[in-house]
Amino acid sequence: MQQLKFINYLLILTSCLSVITGCKLDNVSQKNTLLPVSIKGKYGFINNKGKLVIPAEFDHVYRFREGLAAVSIAHKIGFIDEKGRYLINPLYEWFPGEPSDSEPSTFKDFGCFTEGLSVVIMNGKYGYIDMTGKMVIAAQFDYAKNFSDGMAAIAYKNPDDEEQWGFIDNNGKIVIPPQFSEASNFSEGLSAVAVCNQSKEKKWGYIDKTGKIIIQPSFSFATHFSEGLAAVSTAGLYSNKPFFGRWGFIDKTGKFVINPSFGFAHAFAEGVAVVCNEDKNSDWKDSIKCGYIDQTGNLLIKLQFVSAGDFSESYAQVKIGNLTESRIGFIDKTGNIVINPKFDNAYNFVYGLAEVNIGGKFEGSGGFFCGGKWGYIDKKGQYIWEPTE
Repeated sequence: MQQLKFINYLLILTSCLSVITGCKLDNVSQKNTLLPVSIKGKYGFINNKGKLVIPAEFDHVYRFREGLAAVSIAHKIGFIDEKGRYLINPLYEWFPGEPSDSEPSTFKDFGCFTEGLSVVIMNGKYGYIDMTGKMVIAAQFDYAKNFSDGMAAIAYKNPDDEEQWGFIDNNGKIVIPPQFSEASNFSEGLSAVAVCNQSKEKKWGYIDKTGKIIIQPSFSFATHFSEGLAAVSTAGLYSNKPFFGRWGFIDKTGKFVINPSFGFAHAFAEGVAVVCNEDKNSDWKDSIKCGYIDQTGNLLIKLQFVSAGDFSESYAQVKIGNLTESRIGFIDKTGNIVINPKFDNAYNFVYGLAEVNIGGKFEGSGGFFCGGKWGYIDKKGQYIWEPTE
């Protein structure tokens, strides 16, 4: 879809919109975690000084989380510790829908433990294992997401091959029956869920952990709550117009505290949020401009970037130029460029390091980012790991 492709361009993020499952680095236990790198088509791990500490011998790898990282050989997934030892042998099926061999899958955020459990696939069904490798929730679901706030979103397909999402607890008990067409992980006590009306049009609202609807499904799209607010769209995301919606921010009562006046918006991080607008008199591909607002809606950094990422460790990655000719650099919270735009893709800073790409590009109808070389830089823009394929 053109819309989804554009959103991939728009937000330079380690994970896509909040309805997509993924893992974020833990702010305590992951401080000295190892970092995935690719060398001649194989994957291993370096430490934060740029030293290779686990040899590049895997077909694909995933980030460490809770002391373990998923790795794959011959499309079977297992888990290793930070010394490179298998703690859980590669017995599980490769996650479907993952990138082809030509795309960098080192930097995806699937295949990780959260709250002591990890999603795995056996015989085409999703279940959960604990950190010993024991299957503690049987592989029975058609889809499943990571645990968050003690609950995980799971889905079955109905006779019409449509997904119906609900939630389980960490014992595998269904606590919210499958009934939603989409569902996000719980965040700050609420989950964004979508229901379809008789015209098959999706509308998003929010439920609590009992399944009670707290904010009625009335939005074209809704993101997770962060810092007490959630970005929602009142129109546009699933309409014929590929970008220009009406995005604003609501509180946990569903009241707009920042009116829906933006073309696009993302969740708050470090007290600021990405917002974008479109010049309706220009070609939308060349007219997108993004900046940042505070929690009162005041514009902190003017709309000037082609795309923008969330702030992390007081830096944010931004794309300067246009969608076809642009480079990514980093700014601080005053909007000053602190690392010059010279990358083709970049991820946010975590513990003083950021992943960056040289030579890659967006391809395909889904807007997947492919190819190039990936490396790591510090906050001075200096490489601690030179880009490698």
